[in-house]
Amino acid sequence: MNELGSEFSSVEMPTTTYRDELSGVLTDPVEAGEYLAACFHESDEAFLLGLRHVVGARGGMSQLAAATGLSRESLYRTLSPNGNPQLSTLRLIVRALGLQLSFVAPGRGQGQGAVR
Repeated sequence: MNELGSEFSSVEMPTTTYRDELSGVLTDPVEAGEYLAACFHESDEAFLLGLRHVVGARGGMSQLAAATGLSRESLYRTLSPNGNPQLSTLRLIVRALGLQLSFVAPGRGQGQGAVR
């Protein structure tokens, strides 16, 4: 190996994963809301996955369970790929995450954060 190559091989570059980056972004409530709105528009499965990502970024299932009064097991089932949450459960989860659901007429939303 040449001299230049050996210099670069001794330099350690910090790496982050996509999941780490996403988790960092989702700690911001505005970013989390926009992310969930985009997931909601994609599909039911994408929305549940998005909720799991936001939950992970904002304290995890144990913290969510404490905030909602629901069991961790129930939350895992509800947010699983086959989950079918009731509206009341969804409202509890969203509120505990510091977010709210909003509905607007098509073309009237302010940014992507509105659920249409």
